[in-house]
This record gives sequence, C-alpha cells and structure tokens, in this order.
Amino acid sequence: MPSISVTNPELITSIDLGSATPKLAGVVDVSNFSTLQIINGDNQDLTGFQGVENISTLTSVDISDNKIVGDLQDFSNNSNCTIIDIRSNRYNGNMTAALPTGIQKFLAAKNNFVRDNSGTIHNFRNLTNLAVYITSNQSDSFGVNSNIDTGGDATLNWSGPGLLANTAVTTAEGIEGAIPESIRILNLNNTNISKDSKRILLTQLYDTFGAPVVAGTKAANWIQTTAVNGVLYNGQSGNPTAQINVNNQRGIHDNANPAADHWHKLVGKHSAVSIYDAMQALVNAGFDLYGYGSTTP
Repeated sequence: MPSISVTNPELITSIDLGSATPKLAGVVDVSNFSTLQIINGDNQDLTGFQGVENISTLTSVDISDNKIVGDLQDFSNNSNCTIIDIRSNRYNGNMTAALPTGIQKFLAAKNNFVRDNSGTIHNFRNLTNLAVYITSNQSDSFGVNSNIDTGGDATLNWSGPGLLANTAVTTAEGIEGAIPESIRILNLNNTNISKDSKRILLTQLYDTFGAPVVAGTKAANWIQTTAVNGVLYNGQSGNPTAQINVNNQRGIHDNANPAADHWHKLVGKHSAVSIYDAMQALVNAGFDLYGYGSTTP
C-alpha cells in the first residue's frame, strides 16, 4: 500500500492527494497538520479519514468518491470550514455528528447512512450560512420496510437519516426559525421520507420562506434575488437553481379533493394553511419544488 511521509506537518496548509497510481487506499490521519486549511482527497479508495476534529483552520474538505465507512466525522470544532464533500463513499453509520457553524455546503449523497435511535439529523437552526444541503440517494440501509405511514399525526418517521431537529414538536416553538433563511438547495431525494416528515418539513419551510411572502414582509421571488455567500440561486447565467427536493414514492396531498385528505393541512402554528397554499407560497418565494405534488390544483 502506498504511503506518504511528511516532515513538519504543522506547517502544511493544503493537502492534495492528486491522482496516484495505484491509488493510496487505507486510512489517512491528518491529526498533526494543525494549520491545515484545504483537504483534497477525492477518488483515492480511502477506507478512513481521521484527525480533522481539532483543526480550527480548516476551510474546505473534499474526500468524495472513496470507500470510507463508519459514522460521519465530528466537524463541530472546525468553525471556519465552509465546504464538506463526502459524496459517493460507504459511510454506514450515523450522520448526526455536528456540522461547523460556518458551513455553507454539505454534500453527502450516495452513501449508506442509517438512522440513529434519536431519529434526528442536523439541526439547521444555528447554521445561518448553510445554503446547500444534499443527502440524496442513500442506500436501502435507510430501511424502506420501516417507513410506514399510519395516518396519524404522531408518526414522525424518516426511515432515512431521521427527523430534522425540532420537527418532533409541532408547537410554534418547535417550528419557528428551524430552517435558516440561507437555505437555497435542500435535497433529500430518494431517502424514503415518510408523509409526516415531508409535511412537517413543509411547515418549517413555509414558516421561513412562504409565510413572509404571504404576509407581505418579503417580496415575491426574494429567494432568487437575494444572494447567499455571494451566490444567486436563480438558475440564470450559470447560477444554480433554488430547490427543495423530497422526491420518493409517497405523495402528500390529493389535488382533486384536498379537504378529504388527512394530509391537506400543515401542522402546529400553521395548521390552518393547506398543503397546496404552502407549496404555492414557496414557489412564489422562488423555489422549485419536487416531491410535494403539483402546484396546479
């Protein structure tokens, strides 16, 4: 197995593993690189990556397209880290480890993350720079068979990584502010999300993005006209498109007869708002929606 020896690792600010042949494989430990800022370690057949926990100078981590297993690393002490890319690995543990408070993009698609006992994934409340959060296309280890809708409001089940923090409580306190205004791309596609979880997430999104448009405190299409971290998410001039994607096999409302559908209203403080009206408000705010049904009644 190839190996790398580095003298004075405390002086290294950037690591790029390049395109070694044969690939490095094995486990990389960066514990001694105390001033490291950038890690580029994609496509190296790595089975582990450790030691990032206490590197406060870290700003970007790309360890995508490897064979890394286990739980998500704890990035809570990497307060300056803005990008974490762990796509296309073999993570098969929990995804509940904290993200850095300054995170802007978290990319974790195509892994095998499972749901922990608390049923919770990341709490977005204090991640006020987070614009892109993608955990789509997890493996069947998320447990399709355990994702059963019983038709009751108490069934808050994601068979994927769990409930978004603060969603288990449907009071105003549990919903308000749970999704920061910085969010522009939230992609949970193909993670077997239950109807209840989709409904509660829609309530949170409506509270942050749709309700201000309905109330007139935000102009229509404000999502696409308000830059986040210097980027406009309007799909124009090469810019990404603002979107909420929760596509899976479960719908959430009945366009033909919403009044007869158990899922026709939001929850908590917005329980008087219909699914259709909430969707339309989010579209008016500037999002593309996938997985909530048609915005045409």
